Amino acid sequence: MGLNVGSRSSRLNITPLVDVVLVLLIIFMVTSPLTMNQIPVEVPPAPPEGAVPGAPNIEVTLRADGRVDIRAGAASELVALLDVPNRLRALRTGTLAGAAVFVSVHTESPYGNAVAVMDAIRAAGVERINLAR
Repeated sequence: MGLNVGSRSSRLNITPLVDVVLVLLIIFMVTSPLTMNQIPVEVPPAPPEGAVPGAPNIEVTLRADGRVDIRAGAASELVALLDVPNRLRALRTGTLAGAAVFVSVHTESPYGNAVAVMDAIRAAGVERINLAR
């Protein structure tokens, strides 16, 4: 009856470890598509037939000094912020009735002035405001 100390195998059994890793992998593969956040994107509709690309637009520019420049086609005029709704209503009648309104803001003008200009454009009845550089 001798004692065999070195005959015992000291190999590590990794089968349970592989089972756990495979189960975790399957869990992550199943749950990862469910956790993705989707951002709704509003794709613009196709232009109606007969629409002329490059139709005239109205550009509203807020300057650093607080004055507002409204440009429609080749005509341009400086107006006060309080006069923007009336001037846009006048411009959007006739040939510019369906014109898109683009807004650009000088980098040094305060954020509150930019919001006030967009509010004034909304007050003129413009439903969609396009931002320009």
